[in-house]
Amino acid sequence: MKTASVVRAGLLFAMMAAAPAAFAAGGWYLLVPPVGIHGRVLDGKPLSAWRQVFAFDSALSCENAMTSLIEVDGEVLTQTEKDPRSQIDLVKSRRARYEAAQEGRCISADDPRLANSNRR
Repeated sequence: MKTASVVRAGLLFAMMAAAPAAFAAGGWYLLVPPVGIHGRVLDGKPLSAWRQVFAFDSALSCENAMTSLIEVDGEVLTQTEKDPRSQIDLVKSRRARYEAAQEGRCISADDPRLANSNRR
């Protein structure tokens, strides 16, 4: 029997597969901030330094995917923390990923703050 997190992860990956990889003009990027060496989310970095997770043709699709990403990463973190076999570094890594997802943003592909990135 599949858990809710497995089902949501499957839906998230289906959305990712359906989303176009790049846009000539327009579109939306789901970006998450970089994570520093000690697992600290570096949300003060310019958007051009953030990691693109997905690309979408609408803001609504992007926002829905961001919600799903946060839910899935949160459930993965919870399961990792509960597993006595989990290594400390794995827990720290998953916590940093979850915290970065919580700071994620949907940004228009033509946002001038992305001018120095290779997404254009």
